[in-house]
Amino acid sequence: DNCRSYQQIYVVESPMSVLVLKSRGIDNVVATFGAKVDSNQIDLLRQFSRVTVYMDGDMAGRAATAKMIEELSPYCKLNINAPD
Repeated sequence: DNCRSYQQIYVVESPMSVLVLKSRGIDNVVATFGAKVDSNQIDLLRQFSRVTVYMDGDMAGRAATAKMIEELSPYCKLNINAPD
C-alpha cells in the first residue's frame, strides 16, 4: 500500500532485498515473497506505468521474470535487471 502513490515500482523476490533497497533510499520497492508470481500480484503491478524487475538469477527467478515480461509488457514499461 505504501507504493501506490508512485508511478514506478521495483520488484524483488525477498523482503530482505526490500530492506536493503529501502536502506539506500529507494522506497518504491515491493517483494513477491519468492519466485512464484501469482495473478493477484500481476494485477497489482499492472497499475504502475513502469516496473523494474530484479529477480534472482537462478532458474526460478528467470522463470518469474519471463512471466512478468509476458503478463506486464502490454500494460506498462518494463526494465529488466539480471544479476551477474
